[in-house]
Amino acid sequence: MKNKILSALLVGTILALAAPAQAATTIVFTGVDVAHNSWSAYLGGVTALSGQDITSQDGWLARAAIGYGEYDYDRPGILSDVDGDYTDGDLMIGYGHSFGNGRVSAYLGGNYQHHDLSPDDPLNEVEGGEGGVKGQLEFRLAPVDHVTVNAIGSYSTAFENYWSRLDVGYNFGGFSVGPEVGLYGNDEFNAARFGGQIRDIDLGFAAMDLHGGWVNSNRRDGDGGYGALGFSKLF
Repeated sequence: MKNKILSALLVGTILALAAPAQAATTIVFTGVDVAHNSWSAYLGGVTALSGQDITSQDGWLARAAIGYGEYDYDRPGILSDVDGDYTDGDLMIGYGHSFGNGRVSAYLGGNYQHHDLSPDDPLNEVEGGEGGVKGQLEFRLAPVDHVTVNAIGSYSTAFENYWSRLDVGYNFGGFSVGPEVGLYGNDEFNAARFGGQIRDIDLGFAAMDLHGGWVNSNRRDGDGGYGALGFSKLF
């Protein structure tokens, strides 16, 4: 199962990045995230249901994404570390609206997550499979020349999972640089990130984002560094 998921992520990434550029009615994104005691990979996309330009025109949107990750943590009373892996996927309908120097998009739909733990942890409620309702909000604003504010947040009733990030970037021409903060977690843990990002690096075949910094977590031995690499392409 794990090999099939990783193969699907790899094939999807290659097809997305190799495809020729067309009108901006669809965006495909993929990436990896590595933090202290965890890593994950994801692949997804957003498409305009009415054929509108998703970067500048109002209209209905469809969003889908899948992901896979692994993690471990120390639990007092259990002799060895608890190793976990998870898969998740979501399918949502949304609407995008552009205004002056900004854009906001909102989505609502379904989410499914499945966590496997080894050895079993009776104190961890995040185990097995669970489906739920998921909502997501994305916001982008250019308040002054060369400065962009990006915010994204999501919440799913599946294991009470949430994820958010806020960053501010200064555009140096071809890419932007600035600080970022984030909050994420579920029924089992809560964590915060403090770091920096380099966004919108034009590689020709795709745009690349880099993120890195420090994680504070309430899970034992959960503090440490993090780094993330993402790619996106408009069609």
